[in-house]
Amino acid sequence: MSDSERKLIAVITGSQDLAHKIQSELRNVGVVARTDRLASVGDFEQSLPNNNYDLVLVDEAAAADAPQMAIHCAEDYDPDLPVVVMGKDVSLLKSMGAIDIGGSDFVSYREMRHMCLICQRELDVYDDRRRLQALFKHSQQLEDQAHALLRATGEPFAYVQEGIVTELNDAFAEVLGFEDENALVGTPLLDHAVSADQAVLKGLIKKAGKSDNSKVDAEVRFSRADGSQTAPLKLNLSATTHDNEPAIRCSITRTDGSATGGQVGSRAALFEALGRLDGGDDDFASGVVFVTLDEFDSLEERLGLLDSEEVVDGVLSIIGPAQAPGDRVFRFSSSELALVVRRSSADALRGFAEQLQQAVAEATITTSNHETGVTVTAVAYPMGAQENLDATLRNIRSEARKASSGGGNKALFIGPTAEASERKHAAERQANKIKDALKDDMLRLVYQPIASFEGVPGQVYDTHVRMFDANGNEYAATEFLPVAVQFDLMTAIDCWVVRAAVKNLADNAGSDAKTTIFVRMSNDTLAQPSAFITAMNKAREEFDIGDGEIIFEISEFLLRDNRKKADALAKAMKDAGIGLAIDRFGANSNSLQMLDFYQPRFVKLDRSFTAALTANAQGDTQARFNEIIEVAHERGVKTVAEHVEDAVAMAKLWQLGINYVQGNHVQEPEVILAEAVA
Repeated sequence: MSDSERKLIAVITGSQDLAHKIQSELRNVGVVARTDRLASVGDFEQSLPNNNYDLVLVDEAAAADAPQMAIHCAEDYDPDLPVVVMGKDVSLLKSMGAIDIGGSDFVSYREMRHMCLICQRELDVYDDRRRLQALFKHSQQLEDQAHALLRATGEPFAYVQEGIVTELNDAFAEVLGFEDENALVGTPLLDHAVSADQAVLKGLIKKAGKSDNSKVDAEVRFSRADGSQTAPLKLNLSATTHDNEPAIRCSITRTDGSATGGQVGSRAALFEALGRLDGGDDDFASGVVFVTLDEFDSLEERLGLLDSEEVVDGVLSIIGPAQAPGDRVFRFSSSELALVVRRSSADALRGFAEQLQQAVAEATITTSNHETGVTVTAVAYPMGAQENLDATLRNIRSEARKASSGGGNKALFIGPTAEASERKHAAERQANKIKDALKDDMLRLVYQPIASFEGVPGQVYDTHVRMFDANGNEYAATEFLPVAVQFDLMTAIDCWVVRAAVKNLADNAGSDAKTTIFVRMSNDTLAQPSAFITAMNKAREEFDIGDGEIIFEISEFLLRDNRKKADALAKAMKDAGIGLAIDRFGANSNSLQMLDFYQPRFVKLDRSFTAALTANAQGDTQARFNEIIEVAHERGVKTVAEHVEDAVAMAKLWQLGINYVQGNHVQEPEVILAEAVA
């Protein structure tokens, strides 16, 4: 159970035992929760800003007005936070009273089953409310993004409602010669068409509004802000909705079909367009593709100033077909272009830069007096939130110039979002290596001895897994297991490890001394242990391990937070005659209760105890250490101290009565029992 799934319940009561009992009963029915006992409503009010409570339980016996005060505090902080009143006895009048003052219900702590059901219901309702709020917020963000896209897209278009322009983008305003698009909002669209074409435009608007499926187009001339008129522009109108009201979407294209929005903007317009970007989201990536013509100074010397400018126009003509609707192109300098684009992902942004670089490299550009080929360096930079535009563009330009001066004809992918994308791809490549290693049997086991202070006959080992790739490179567990966790490969690795360990144990069965092997179990496997148990049983059926023994090693916090699954696993292990070792034992104040509940064969003490010994810790730490060892020995549980790195710690552990020690001071994990063949 992840931290995000664990529930936090505020219990306002004078009884610490009641809070613990509620937590225990909830966990027994599968609700992983932690109760925060608060003695008074005042304590609850102070704790609210620092805790994300999922539910509040208030004891009517805490104070005469405790329920009402707790409900008021919760409503002030979060109106949706459920508050359940509890007491010794429940009645219809008490339930109605609790609801009447704003509570969710009234329950009796004498009827724990009923309380658990009510708590589960309120937790689920609260989760649903939060999800609905998140969906509403997301829908608002999508609507805002839609408006931002409208304003930033390079295709000139506007929304018209009842003949009035209600919203438009910069590109539409630019076509009509207006620097501020707000000058057009609230004006009739017909007023901006030349007199001779107003009847045509009126007919188009009327026809488009007849049906949601109507799409009409015709050529219309518009009057510009300076009194001049445009060339005939192809106008496309279609019925739609805008702000939940019927509207006409009006877009403009040139008569030759090329997008008017494809006109090259200025550096100032570039900054303005970038300022409107939202940094992308899970479905889109907004960014800059910066294009530098390689060796442009040399090109000007060879071709002359006019022909070299025609080369830039030729590069623009190559870029045009590769653009998507909404892409805008800006002239950054005589030899540099910047495209503001929006793609489905950061990787698609990089792919676009590579496409441009390759398309220019393969083209022949014809000018008035020459035919030539050029190359470009294209730098893709996915934009993040709150970018410093000046600093960002300086950095992009610097990287582009550096690559261009080094030979050019490259496509680069830079920026924090790009780096995150590269890390993601690196993790995916590592995950594929793990899958190949599992498929091709390129995992190997090595063992670290666990030494007995008591001279107990036999050999005890801890298991460590290594991975090899196709080139023979070796990877330690710390290098690939985090990726395995991320890509849900841990159960497959655990199954391979347990089979290989049983095989190794069988191959070693002829030795004089009994061999015991510890095999770790991951969180994923504990959550779904059936495949692991099946692999274990099949391996034991296939290989005779003699008097060898397999011990499953599970960390204390996994056992504690997965109680029901751990209980089922412990029973299956007991039935199969498999021992349990609890790892990282003792860090929790209730750790000793685990000894009676799970009856482990071994406990591996939390590494903090060994570290405390090395630091000569005294007082509570020493007393806690002694208590754990003493109680474990009383229960017949063997104790293991890990991470023993020097002789001083080893001597102190012997004096304290530790049964076994493990660490690099004893021996590093490099023992090979037998070749692991899956």
